[in-house]
Amino acid sequence: MKKIKKPFYKKWWFWVIVVIFFIGAATGGGSDSKTSKSSNNHVKAAVSSTKKTKTVASSSSSASSSSVASAPANTAKTVDLATGNWSVGTGKDIEPGWYTITATGGSGNLQTDDGEVNAILGTTVDNDLDQVDSYRADLKSGQTLQLSGLQGVHLAAITSRVPVDSGNLSAGSYEVGYDIKPGRYTISAVQGSGNLQTDDGIVNEILGTTADASLGQVTNVTVNLIEGETLNSSLEQISLIKK
Repeated sequence: MKKIKKPFYKKWWFWVIVVIFFIGAATGGGSDSKTSKSSNNHVKAAVSSTKKTKTVASSSSSASSSSVASAPANTAKTVDLATGNWSVGTGKDIEPGWYTITATGGSGNLQTDDGEVNAILGTTVDNDLDQVDSYRADLKSGQTLQLSGLQGVHLAAITSRVPVDSGNLSAGSYEVGYDIKPGRYTISAVQGSGNLQTDDGIVNEILGTTADASLGQVTNVTVNLIEGETLNSSLEQISLIKK
């Protein structure tokens, strides 16, 4: 009588192989799982590092915005002048630079041939005539300063320029960045009336202590002053309040 062969899945060696196979698979799966977690940890570290970089950049930006650039050296030289026309330039009647100009006698027109400076100057303030008692100006090479009706003027070289973000300013020119901090301001008339303008034309108002609809005159204006602009005021005094 023939022996009946047992199916292979009933043999002992088959089940040994199966057990070994499952043990190997389980060990391999656990290893993969750990590798995946480790990988995730690296991703978190990278994110954390990115946040630190942003914080440093923000800190640097804040420090940069709070720093104030120094104004260029002023080449102006104090001088007294009588009525007439005077040339601005190195070695000429007036050295180029920033000046505070006051009348030493009489009253009359103070202007440059290119129209950048145009004021009525006197030893006293006269609001009815829009006359001021001082004017701050940046006189440039090639200009001609024209004085008429004035007995004489004193040009005092400005020795220090520190940017402000509040307070009162007298008539004249102010450079944003060196004389006024860049930013958003409400500018109001304190004394007198006249033109308030920036050299790029973005600000162009008639300002006074009282409103006058017929002239388009207002008592205050809110503006954005941008670094590099020059603010020109023909009023005796204005106030700046930073927003």
